[in-house]
Amino acid sequence: MANYKGTKMMSLSRRITLALPYIATAMTCTSCSYMGGDLLAVSQVAKNLWNGPQAVTLEQVSAIPYATIGVKIGNSNQVILILATDTNQQRLWTSGNRISVVTNADGRIIRTAGLGQDLSSYVVANNTSAQSFQWQADFKDLGLYGVTGACEIRPAKSEEITLLGKPFHTLRVEERCESKQLHWRYENIFWRDPGDGFVWRSRQRIHPKMSPIETETLRPPA
Repeated sequence: MANYKGTKMMSLSRRITLALPYIATAMTCTSCSYMGGDLLAVSQVAKNLWNGPQAVTLEQVSAIPYATIGVKIGNSNQVILILATDTNQQRLWTSGNRISVVTNADGRIIRTAGLGQDLSSYVVANNTSAQSFQWQADFKDLGLYGVTGACEIRPAKSEEITLLGKPFHTLRVEERCESKQLHWRYENIFWRDPGDGFVWRSRQRIHPKMSPIETETLRPPA
């Protein structure tokens, strides 16, 4: 697991503009260039894992030669999402079940599709200080656009976590957030690498009517 971070993803002989057509529609990512057709076969592997065990295993992760994350919503099983694109400080992750998640370079979920209750967009509108920031988001399914909120960042705490059976020393960073427009209070937690801030695990609230999304980095991007 620890060696994955230094492993480059498989090079592909060609690129296609719509490797997974539903991604272009759901995520409106018209400027992205997708990885080669091999991703289609790998996506089928991820699809077969959707109803698999509660937690993804090392053997399952090893069978996919691309960067992957594990995703769990509330009490659901953990599933694998594969990195489809990594451009403009945004990473698009997808599964064979037409589930898509976009994260920014900071590990924050900024857009989703196929979850039932989705985050249409999320931007940090203003960093008021190192301990707080403001955000703006769209929730298309609720008919709400330009919703605003603010988060307070709590002091980081050292914490050891386990991923695929291996321990990692991290800094646990908690955010206490509120949107007065939605009467919504919630908490985000990120487990970051003490050196470069890379997010190994997170628990994020992305929708006022949805359980938290938990993510784990199973095979980091190269």
